[in-house]
Amino acid sequence: MDFSLLYIRYGPTPESEPEEPDASHQPPVRSLKDPTLLKDDRVLRNLLRLESRSLPSAPDYFKFVQGPQLTEDMRKIVTEWMLQVCEELQRAPEVFSLAVNYLDRFLGRCKVGKSRLQLLGSVCLMIASKFKETNPIQGERLIYFSDFSIRPDELKVSPDYSHGPFMM
Repeated sequence: MDFSLLYIRYGPTPESEPEEPDASHQPPVRSLKDPTLLKDDRVLRNLLRLESRSLPSAPDYFKFVQGPQLTEDMRKIVTEWMLQVCEELQRAPEVFSLAVNYLDRFLGRCKVGKSRLQLLGSVCLMIASKFKETNPIQGERLIYFSDFSIRPDELKVSPDYSHGPFMM
């Protein structure tokens, strides 16, 4: 079977090029614009409606949900630590941004003790890397990067987080 038709080539092809070019030298294939979706305002309204459901319930969740023991500075320290872990392990930038998104969503809904903030950041990194990477961050690596402040049993998923390790 001839697979040469499956390759999309851009521009003229030199005579010396091999029949099956190296995939790393080809530009990425972009999806086509769907005129039906672009012309229909219902798509945008539906996406905005779904986005409003996933926003934090309180605009300033530190004041309304977390209380005085957890501050923006503590969140900043944890997110900087999460960024250092992602850079050290050479993870895609999407892993970090998705993990911070998970962190903010959880903090916007559930009260977390300040001693458990790094654990929460570790769990968010682990989940985000499972979604975005083929080789997710291992729990042992996160324990090492946390300077052994979290335990392996704390990284296990609990079906009911209201009795989990994040509460004060």
